[in-house]
Amino acid sequence: MSLASREGALRALARPGPPSLRREAAARLVERARTSDVAEGWEATARTLLSDADAEVRRAGVALLALQPGDAAALAARLAPALADSAPSVRMEAVGQLADAAAPELRPLLAGALQDGAFLVRFEAARGLAAIHHPAGLDVLAEGLDSPTLRFRAIGALAELGDARALVPLRRLFSRFFLNAFERTQTAGALALFGDAEGRQYLLSRLRRRHALDRPLAAELCGEAAVHEAEEALLAMVEDASDKARGAAARALGRLGSARAGPALERLAQDASVAEGTRLDVAEGLVFLLGEKARAPLAAALDVMGSAEAREELRSLLEELS
Repeated sequence: MSLASREGALRALARPGPPSLRREAAARLVERARTSDVAEGWEATARTLLSDADAEVRRAGVALLALQPGDAAALAARLAPALADSAPSVRMEAVGQLADAAAPELRPLLAGALQDGAFLVRFEAARGLAAIHHPAGLDVLAEGLDSPTLRFRAIGALAELGDARALVPLRRLFSRFFLNAFERTQTAGALALFGDAEGRQYLLSRLRRRHALDRPLAAELCGEAAVHEAEEALLAMVEDASDKARGAAARALGRLGSARAGPALERLAQDASVAEGTRLDVAEGLVFLLGEKARAPLAAALDVMGSAEAREELRSLLEELS
């Protein structure tokens, strides 16, 4: 979005019109700021959105303000006023942005938001506290397990929190009859992170279901939860050119620290006949597995990447190793 386009969007917001058009203009501003090469310079625009009468436009203003450069203290100073907004959606956006920052310095603001009258605001606060391993929001996250729209994030936050008290609501959820495959597998992964035997066995059982849509997720979670007994199955998946979960298995093997996987991953990363998306997954697996020592095989893989997008992503991995 050029300067003229930005001004055009602001003019659209200044004119009376259907809420949908004004909200669309605000969303365009946020998207442009998110993809801009120059992050700063949007604060005045954000302040304009925050002064709007429409709650959804103000919510876009919060999102725009959160994109501005600065540390956790600067983020807190910018977003704190929005925590007193009359609209729950605006408060939720502000607390969600604070939660995403995962900074211990934001704990007082997040703890205060746990007292909000809107459950969605409390949930975002609890998610943010879990990210900094503070258990104050555990009960709110457990309540979130009952919401189909929040369940997946609630499971992830409880797993990230790492508090053993989360086992009770997670086991209760896992035992439900009506639970879709992805939610059950995600719950099993959370249980496995706590060392729960049933959760670990369930993940292993999903690896054997070759055509199950949640199989790549199960593979990823085996890596995250250090399910070392999955190594044989994951190695077989990586070696199978027709396996759709091949990339997920490669990342999992890297997380497991599987020395046996090293030669196979290096070979696949440099094999031009392997799909680029899979090779990028393999490259991530090598970073998990080898750390700094992954630099050489990644540099070799860069030479056989065909698309500019894949090369750029691989360069980013190399830069992260610097």
